Amino acid sequence: MTTDLRIFVFPAFAALLGLLTACQGVHPVMDTATSVWGSRKQQNFKPRADYDYLGVSLDGRTSFLALGYRDDTVSFRGLERHEFWYSAQNEMLHTVNGRIYRAIGFTVEWRAQDSSPPSWADVKRSRFEVTWSRLLDVMPGYRFGQEGRLRTRPTLAPVDAPRDIPAGVSWFEDIVVSTAEDNQVWEFRQLFAVLSDQVVYSEQCLSPKVCLRLRPLPREGSV
Repeated sequence: MTTDLRIFVFPAFAALLGLLTACQGVHPVMDTATSVWGSRKQQNFKPRADYDYLGVSLDGRTSFLALGYRDDTVSFRGLERHEFWYSAQNEMLHTVNGRIYRAIGFTVEWRAQDSSPPSWADVKRSRFEVTWSRLLDVMPGYRFGQEGRLRTRPTLAPVDAPRDIPAGVSWFEDIVVSTAEDNQVWEFRQLFAVLSDQVVYSEQCLSPKVCLRLRPLPREGSV
């Protein structure tokens, strides 16, 4: 599998983020710069109107990544929205239609992925769950070509869903069967709240110990 070279197109953006002051944290995704965004404290975070942000929560702590690049591509599966989110510490999340596609600079990295997930509209129309597979190149451990089997289906809103999720969202879940770093079978659930084909909230895992809650911030919103 080849790595998407668009990650290297934004050196100026990455350099700008690298100059910022990082929050204190014990996990790289939490060490996200906030000086350009205001206070170090989450409750005082004030997004700038000219940036899009992604809230990333892990173990109850939240930091914010800034959008570096967005690209809408039409494939045989329909519209694919590629988004590249960056932190000040050079972590990068590449999402496709809200799903994590690559993760660089984290304690667990997805260097490349080969997959054909169904569109949210196709899952919503289907009477049955949609099965698909993906191959991941994962670090550390040089676990290249790691296969995962996924079943995607509509579901009910979880009881612990954020209270400010927009009205009218459709909820979906992935049941994922993969292999953990210790070569043991790893089965887990992922959740997605989708509004107008856009993921407005999700719970996704890079590894058994790195499960993230992702929340795009509206341009004029606040946390």
